[in-house]
Amino acid sequence: MDWSTDLNAWVARDPADVEEGLRSESLSAERGSRLRRISSPEAISASALDAFLSRWPMLSEGPQHRATRRVVREAFKRLDSKEVRSRVSDFIVETAIRAGSVERFDAIQEITRPISLVAIRELFDIPPATFAEVDAAGRDVVGLIGVSTPTAADVRRGSAALDVLINALPVLAREGCRGLSVIRSAAAAAGLEDETADAVAINLFIDGQQPLESIIATGLVRICRQLPRDTETVISDAAPFEHCSRVAVAELSLGGATIRTGEKVRLEIGQAARVDESHRRQLAFGAGRHFCPAAGYVRFVVARSLRELDRMGGLALDPEESVLPRASSGYRGILRLPLVRSAL
Repeated sequence: MDWSTDLNAWVARDPADVEEGLRSESLSAERGSRLRRISSPEAISASALDAFLSRWPMLSEGPQHRATRRVVREAFKRLDSKEVRSRVSDFIVETAIRAGSVERFDAIQEITRPISLVAIRELFDIPPATFAEVDAAGRDVVGLIGVSTPTAADVRRGSAALDVLINALPVLAREGCRGLSVIRSAAAAAGLEDETADAVAINLFIDGQQPLESIIATGLVRICRQLPRDTETVISDAAPFEHCSRVAVAELSLGGATIRTGEKVRLEIGQAARVDESHRRQLAFGAGRHFCPAAGYVRFVVARSLRELDRMGGLALDPEESVLPRASSGYRGILRLPLVRSAL
């Protein structure tokens, strides 16, 4: 553990320290307070952004978010099924075959994004037309969260995108979206209000696609470079969320440092995941109450994708084009991945 004057926070890099920090109930997520800062003063009063944040579980439920996490775990348990996995598996095979017929292509547009989008769409049973709107709006919202110093224009765009997402919920209800009904049912059983349930639904619909896309893209890069590409290694290497911030709600000891109430801690998840070669912790998925409830589903999609993409053979990074990484301090990923496929 080191103290960073620039960050005004303790920084944990060792895998054991990061895991302990994620599990500690003395540390609470700072993401909610950051979203409050994003929404004010630039956001217009009573905008969709402010209305959404007021019922966002990270702000409305308390530091441990126990009810919300119970809802999310229950939702994934009910939605992840053999039928869903079969449909996604078929799409992965079709995508690999289609990409294999082209000599030069951007793997993000032709492989990783379509697979990740279909994986999310099938899991939550969102009709394709509505999902296209949800995905486009979700990218604007996630992009806003990933900007360290958002401008007024950023906030207005994010607020407009949230309007789209909020207005999509009644449409999804009319269309019989199973994902929405399952989340609402689980939320009601946990005693959460309808508006909070809808906020949870929006989060789940938009939060997982880009990390999944990033993991599959990382696997493709490793295939091209003839590096180990077993599922756990690829997930650790990708670690889409590079770091997260926590605030001490009680004094604690972590990594040999005494952290006082109110002090911030930055957990370097990506670095810790990549140095933990045993993958015993698999910190790319978090830990404790912050462990990703979709980890099993993600592992399935990644493993199936890598198996089919590896079978294509002849894949290489395009020597005439550059890989374009995502420009964000907290989120890792690839925006453009030019590949070529040689004749076998």
